[in-house]
Parts: sequence; structure tokens; C-alpha cells
Amino acid sequence: MTLSIIVATKGRKYELDALLDSISGYDLTMVEVLIIDQNVSNFLVDVIDKFKSKFQIKHIKTEAIGAAHARNVGIENSTGKYLCFPDDDCKFLKDTIQIGLMEISKYDVVFGKCVDENGFDSVINFAKEKGTINLKNYSNRFVEATMFASREIMLQFPYDKELGVGTFHGAEEAFDLVLRLLHSKRRLFYTPELVFYHPNKIMNYSSKNEIKRVFTYRCGFAKLCFKHGFYFKYFKRLILVFSSVPFYLVFNRKKCRYYFAELLGLLAGVTIR
Repeated sequence: MTLSIIVATKGRKYELDALLDSISGYDLTMVEVLIIDQNVSNFLVDVIDKFKSKFQIKHIKTEAIGAAHARNVGIENSTGKYLCFPDDDCKFLKDTIQIGLMEISKYDVVFGKCVDENGFDSVINFAKEKGTINLKNYSNRFVEATMFASREIMLQFPYDKELGVGTFHGAEEAFDLVLRLLHSKRRLFYTPELVFYHPNKIMNYSSKNEIKRVFTYRCGFAKLCFKHGFYFKYFKRLILVFSSVPFYLVFNRKKCRYYFAELLGLLAGVTIR
């Protein structure tokens, strides 16, 4: 098996259907798809049944908490020489797999970029030029959903299961992985030619979901900073957010709730470890 596509999923059926449909347009004789299903019910059975005749699918139910832990389950159950980890709301474009396999044959880990339905950068603003990733230039050159990696490497460097979506420290598992790989002198590469579709998140400072999200994300950010010694980075953000709360308390109550949740996340992330 050449490529194992590992999809950790929970609570998304139509998005997963679209992702699998985007894969079905390829020659899939050397591809397997591992659906790491964290849903309690048989929520995805009809989607799995729809595609299992088109390509090889391993449907693995797990009670593992968090996307990082679920991806580790996928790594352990994969058989491909190379691995890919799209989010369950991503889509492959027409040449995503070909470019990914071409580039990963030369490196340990390769990252590409995400675009929205209009072809603009989504998630982050990506670097324009391709090149190797190092400890000085990584900031806009990796998003986990675009990653192709050697299975051998990922068995040596599993995700930190205490970081990421679904855990208390709900972010930064990819950042942690990149840092560990770079410190271990692994070869990481970024190319904007490797493209995935990923919907852009629309910022809504007042929604309960967004407030919950910023709290958990900042818990993850705080844990990452203390794990890797980014103390200046942590305290710089803490001071900025702390000073923003009274300003927005006066001028924008909706944003005040958001930044107060972020402040709590920054504090909780280092006290609850």
C-alpha cells in the first residue's frame, strides 16, 4: 500500500461524504482510507456503505478522546508507506494526491496549503514560495490537514494525545509535532502547489461555540508554550489579552466576552496540566 489517508471524525456526516467523494475521482488501487470514527452511534454507516465499493475503507470505531489520539489509532492501523491527515471537512483537489506523493518521496514530511471555495488561502495566510521548513521560518508553512508524512516517521513521532481538538488543551498538536520533528533534524518541506480545500472559519466574537473554541485553543497554546519553553511568546499574548479586556468591557461587550474567555484559557492552560 502506498498511501493511507487517515480521517479522524466526529459529528460530521455530509462533510465526510464530500471528502470521500473528492477521493473517489483518483486511481485508488494503492490507496486506503481509514475512518477513525469517534461518534457514539452508527452515525456514519450509510456514508461508509456508499463508498466502500469504490475504494478500500477501514472503519475503526474508537472511544479515544481527541483528534490527536484518534490519528494515533489511524497510524497504528495503517499499512501505507506514506500517510495523509485531512480534516473531515476538507476535500482533495484533482492533483492533490499526485503532488503529495511526488514531494513526500524526497522528504520526511511535506505540507501544502488550504484554499476556500474561491481559491483564496484559508485557515492561515500561507507563504508564497516553496522551500524547506526550519526553526526560523515555520510560522506560515504548515497546517496539519495538508500534511503528507512517512509512516515510519509518524510511528516514531506520534501526536501528543493531550493536545488538540476534543481535549482540554484543544489546539497546537500539529505545532508540537513540527517542533519535535525539527529538533530531531527531520526533513520538512512546504509547497503551495500541494492544495486542499478547507472552508474558512468566519469569526463570530459573540457565539457560544466561538467563545468555547478560543478558550480551548488558548489552553492548548499555553500548554505548548510551556512544553517548548516559549515563555516570551506566552507572556506577550497574556499581557495583550489582559489589557484588551477592560477596553472592550467599555466599548464592545461582545468582544469582551471573547477576550475574557481567551484570558481564562491562557491561565487555565498552564495551571491545569
